[in-house]
Amino acid sequence: MNTNAAMPNYERNSVGLTYGSVRDAPRPDLEPDLILVEASNGQTGYARKADMDGPTFHSPADAIAWQQSEGGKSRTIPVYAQDGVTVIGEFVMGSSHPGEDIVSK
Repeated sequence: MNTNAAMPNYERNSVGLTYGSVRDAPRPDLEPDLILVEASNGQTGYARKADMDGPTFHSPADAIAWQQSEGGKSRTIPVYAQDGVTVIGEFVMGSSHPGEDIVSK
């Protein structure tokens, strides 16, 4: 991993959230707050990085318990307009449905 990678020059919305494509990020911790995606309804918008990253675990036992109850299931997260507030659709994580993908612009 390139630990000297510079933060990409993402644009910011009116509330200060960065937005853009994950393709501009040299590593996951430098991804924007709002990640460009295509919603299941075909609209292009942004999903929150925190929602896409999913749960955090405090122990291996927590991770195993989550995997046993939720592993393999799809999760639906909101897709927002550039403002990060207006919901314009949904993005299905863990889905193989066509048209639901991170946009690579």
